Amino acid sequence: MARPCIDWTPPDGAIDAPDLRVLHITKVPPSDSGVARHAYAFDRALDALGSRTTLGLPIRARESQRVGIILGLARELARRLSGDKIDVVVIDLAGRSLAEFYAACVAALWPRVSVWLVIHDAPSIVGPPCLISMLDRKGGRRIGVAVSRVIGARLERWLLGRAERVIAFSEPGARALRDRFGATNVWAVPLPVEPADRLPKQPVVYCPAGVSAELLQPTMRAFESPLMPDNMRLRVGNMSASDRDAVRSWATRIGIEDRVELLEYQDQRGLDESFATAAVVVRHMPGGHAANLAAASSPVMSAMAAGCALVSTDTRGSQPCVASAAIDLSESPETLSERTLEIAADFVAQQVLGATAAAHVKRYHEPDAVSQYLLQVAIGSSRESSLPAASPHRIPTTTR
Repeated sequence: MARPCIDWTPPDGAIDAPDLRVLHITKVPPSDSGVARHAYAFDRALDALGSRTTLGLPIRARESQRVGIILGLARELARRLSGDKIDVVVIDLAGRSLAEFYAACVAALWPRVSVWLVIHDAPSIVGPPCLISMLDRKGGRRIGVAVSRVIGARLERWLLGRAERVIAFSEPGARALRDRFGATNVWAVPLPVEPADRLPKQPVVYCPAGVSAELLQPTMRAFESPLMPDNMRLRVGNMSASDRDAVRSWATRIGIEDRVELLEYQDQRGLDESFATAAVVVRHMPGGHAANLAAASSPVMSAMAAGCALVSTDTRGSQPCVASAAIDLSESPETLSERTLEIAADFVAQQVLGATAAAHVKRYHEPDAVSQYLLQVAIGSSRESSLPAASPHRIPTTTR
């Protein structure tokens, strides 16, 4: 590997597990939340800490804003904390995960229970913490956002101060949380990814969901070149109706409508197959196009896990992974069309890049590898003094 994607690397040899009783609160499939895509891999990594149970939420992402869901999760968590012997509550937080956010607040008030917050969209915790679903409409939304800026912001800082550990799935994400909130209990841990099924690769350039017609233009220009192999197809993830219409119009104009596949919303299995069968993945997300500027990129990690040749302009948290094991165009996004065309026409380069990416994921991101990082987070790393100045600090172990 060129270099690790996190500043510190687990030492060789086994680390003694602390034998903790862990409760993991997270969204799980069939939820459409990006958190759910990594929930089971994170479960497997957490198993290294001792005994782990999961309170899974198979709900759509927006349902987490509903008052009934918020109260129901808080009651269930209180019931489990009262009846079960739990040492650590690990809670995944992402955009609009209000039920999980308030569950974390309940856990933070519970005696003799440690709270680990896992922040997926750093430097944002959950967005507006007081914008419940009944306020998420004209008029009420203004109230929810205003209250969130005052009360919600204070509640976020209180929660981060009460948490024993705060985990970000990238080094930039951990740094952003420390800088924004002044937190010193933040750790960077690689985003956990399940090993991908090895399916036969097809001549496909895949642009995952989250792209717009505007962001797709450099890839579309590559398909306009006579040097693009005639059998290469363009696969595009879920887009808005207007964006799909724009892409169809373009494909018809240049005569490749039969080589363009526009996907609707996909569940976990569909996403896995889309990545596993793509020869090349293009992730065009230059600076300024992403709201969560330090978050790890799930499409980037899914592409690398599937052994795809990845070409990326993404400047966010997974950029160090791209720099280690893929084609990093974050500093020169204007060359995206040229490099996409070059890789699409080079079968050998596709194989080499795909193998390098898969090896990187196996070394740092599969659950067994992530578990070694989590063990160091749990017991307190003796390597703290060797961390670069820009790296997150750890909080001393405390008891409550």
